[in-house]
Amino acid sequence: MINRSRHDTSKLVGNRQASAFAILVALFAVLPAQAQDRTLDSAAMGNLIVGNWYLALDAGAFDPGLAGFFLSGMAQFHADRTFMLNDAGDFGAQSFLPTLATPQYGSWAIREAKDGKRFVAGTSLYLEGDRETGEAIGWNKVQFALWRVGVHRIEGTINAFFLPCGDLNGVPTPLTCPDPLANAAGFIPASPPDVPVAFSRILVED
Repeated sequence: MINRSRHDTSKLVGNRQASAFAILVALFAVLPAQAQDRTLDSAAMGNLIVGNWYLALDAGAFDPGLAGFFLSGMAQFHADRTFMLNDAGDFGAQSFLPTLATPQYGSWAIREAKDGKRFVAGTSLYLEGDRETGEAIGWNKVQFALWRVGVHRIEGTINAFFLPCGDLNGVPTPLTCPDPLANAAGFIPASPPDVPVAFSRILVED
């Protein structure tokens, strides 16, 4: 159904960002003063992010008519500074997410902004395909910055980018998808930018 030669790529990319993390996402904890960005050292911030997280992304960021509705997902941040994320948009059932997607795999690191505040930066990749034909459409890259890192929640923003697959006899296939690491300059920025995201830690129940 979705063929990049016949559809508005920028609109679809913006829609997929909702899944990312997306798409991909934030942990906002009501924290004591020592857990604010500037005072957390890199080791402490890294230790806090490790674990399993529930993701709820406000769909209203992509469609005002969906304000108050949330796209659910899960994320797992590992001590080796890798992570994995998936969400309900991967099933392709949402009207505003008319594609299928693989889980997201990526790496995270502690960075320091110009004002001295530390944050968690991350980059992930996932493949996208047409939910009706199974055609490979392209690569998606998600980049996030998590500024509020706490014991039970994290908060930040995400940005998504799209790299289309080529055609083989006029049809996109997995055989024509470019190397996403060697073609970083070919990714198309998504809209809207800097979408707010939030994660909540999955805890053991009493």
